[in-house]
Amino acid sequence: MLFLKTAHIDSTQFLGTGSLVLDGTLAFDLSGVTAYGVWDIVSSSLATTYDDDFAVTFNGYDAMETLLGVWSLGNASGVAIFYESTGELSILDVPEPSVLTLLAIGLFGLIACAWRTRRNVGCG
Repeated sequence: MLFLKTAHIDSTQFLGTGSLVLDGTLAFDLSGVTAYGVWDIVSSSLATTYDDDFAVTFNGYDAMETLLGVWSLGNASGVAIFYESTGELSILDVPEPSVLTLLAIGLFGLIACAWRTRRNVGCG
């Protein structure tokens, strides 16, 4: 089953009531995604079962089941995550390296200040 997410197609969903068994590969084409967010792929009104051969791909790349029922794949532009428990697809932004550098410098400063305060030298 292929799910396409573009600027013009909001999402495709499994809707209805009853039971749904997913086996094989659930493929997401996210090449047209222009915004980050969360989309309901599998309706919560469905009793969903995932077989042992179930797998997820994002843009043709195999996702990794990082936790039981949590499939993810990341690259330099973001992270895509599919949750079996809720049927949600999340696309998250990855912070710029400069933001991470500033956070690391700030954390280092806090640690240094705490160390100096413990030694009764003080910060400031």
